[in-house]
Amino acid sequence: MKKLLSFFLAVVIAASSVFVMGASALGNTKIRRADGNFEFAKISADIVYLCNDNESGNSEQSLGNALRIIGRTTDYNYNFRRLGAQDGVVGSDGRFMLQFNDYDAFKYAMSTLSADAKIVYAERDTMVRVSSAESENTTFLSWGVEALGLDKYSGKVAENFTETQAVTVAIVDTGVEDVDFVKNRLVAGYDFVGNDSDAFEDTSKDSHGTFLASIITDCTQDAPVNIMPVRVIESETGYVSNVINGIYYAADNGADVINMSMGTLFGPCQSLEEAVDYAEEKGALVVACAGNTKSDIADMCPAHMDNVITVSAINKDLSFASEYSNYGVKVDVAAPGTSIVGYGAHGKLTTLTGTSMSAAFISSGAALFKVENPSCTPSQVKYAIKDICNDMGAEGFDVYYGNGIPDFSKLIKNSFVGVTGIELPLGYVECAIGSTYVPEYTVLPANATNKSVTFSSSNPSVAYIVNGVIHCASLGVTSITIKTVDGGYVGSFVIFVREKVSETPVPVKMFVTDVPDKTEYVYKSGDKLDLTGISVTLVYSDVSIATTFNPDGLKATQISTDKAGKQTVTVEYEGFTAEFEITVVYTWWQKLIRILLLGFLWY
Repeated sequence: MKKLLSFFLAVVIAASSVFVMGASALGNTKIRRADGNFEFAKISADIVYLCNDNESGNSEQSLGNALRIIGRTTDYNYNFRRLGAQDGVVGSDGRFMLQFNDYDAFKYAMSTLSADAKIVYAERDTMVRVSSAESENTTFLSWGVEALGLDKYSGKVAENFTETQAVTVAIVDTGVEDVDFVKNRLVAGYDFVGNDSDAFEDTSKDSHGTFLASIITDCTQDAPVNIMPVRVIESETGYVSNVINGIYYAADNGADVINMSMGTLFGPCQSLEEAVDYAEEKGALVVACAGNTKSDIADMCPAHMDNVITVSAINKDLSFASEYSNYGVKVDVAAPGTSIVGYGAHGKLTTLTGTSMSAAFISSGAALFKVENPSCTPSQVKYAIKDICNDMGAEGFDVYYGNGIPDFSKLIKNSFVGVTGIELPLGYVECAIGSTYVPEYTVLPANATNKSVTFSSSNPSVAYIVNGVIHCASLGVTSITIKTVDGGYVGSFVIFVREKVSETPVPVKMFVTDVPDKTEYVYKSGDKLDLTGISVTLVYSDVSIATTFNPDGLKATQISTDKAGKQTVTVEYEGFTAEFEITVVYTWWQKLIRILLLGFLWY
């Protein structure tokens, strides 16, 4: 009996000890709250800094990655403490970071979070690496400036614009040392490695961020382009969490272009994609290098994203740099990357090779374009750069050069005109089974540079689109949406698909468009309305449509000559009528006569 009692007592004591230890561990979990992007960034950068400083949260099992989770939750009050993290932060937008010092706890938390419906995503905070390699020293100026026509374009921008129109390129990288060549361009930034406001140091092996800043300075000459250093990498590698913080910081602090010259990530990177999307919403174009592993970028982040401009590298002879550059269908353009001259640590002239440099050249061109076109959206800037490319490699788009090598000197003569909207003349269309219909639409303004659109059908089984032609397939109703590539402006109309009619089609309805809004009052003879420019659209019994401009036989009711002002005009064509309102106005001499006659009737 004594033995049984002793055993029971030992079990109770052990269980209590385990409970107390567990409660103590959970009680020591420090989950901090952050209000806004910058406060979240400072706290999470502090977590990374402390982890690296005391070498906790790392192990051989972590494969070079910290035991850290970044993600987003839909529940701001989510109980992260139960997961046993060493440290953590939750933002007001649901973003979170959790730091662990135990590999098993890390694995358990990752599994738990991934299976929880309240968690949008949970990812490991992995490493990124700068994309450059040292090359031979040289004394000549960078060949890339002239190869892209940036020497001519920057000169033109510098002549016509002032400092008040300055744009900012954020270099999310290793920091920028304030060497003489770049110091006059630098504006306030932030150091997320040291977690302070001094980003004017660069301790990386090849002074990577400083070198990129010197490329941008060289490319933009005397043009009003500033450089914002955002330090997220200490030497050659850094954590995704700090890169994300850097993107949010740059976007929130007025960056027009964000240069990301770092190795891209394989696998899921929803956290990084969210940050890039946020930057675009704030009006900043993200320029990403393709990377230097001679690989396809299909699964690399952020290079695979549609809303960044991804840059591969070329050699001095303009051939694709196959010896190091990545490639793929997501490559947008190619730019110089081999043996690029710039300034490194302490202002020392050096030469580097890699797609990092290629991205910096395109960031420079994008910044110059923004100086001239401050209202352009990131997608418009991206299109403008793709539009000035000289085709290289296989004809048309290819996976190595993308759309080709940009020639920014073309922008000296060709001004870019952005899309401001889209108009559709009809709200609905009737269509017979088996017939086709080419939708009418107008992209505004008439001189827009990129008038390309995409089409979609809400019910493709009823009507589907091939090369801009709608095919009416079965009975029903569907909505057709037309969206401009530039600006994303949307117009839509409804299609009613009916049975095919066997008899000869006859017109059943009429619409008139392009009608005048006013006409001049002409003394005793101005009762005829000028119908030039009016178009007539007839809808036939087989639901086909025909539009005629300036048709013969079009008639309109006379305009009353006894007064000026708004009048209703009835138009007749092939037995159909339509009405519209027009304003009759006096000519200047008629107004003068009326004033001289003091308002008396004069006809």
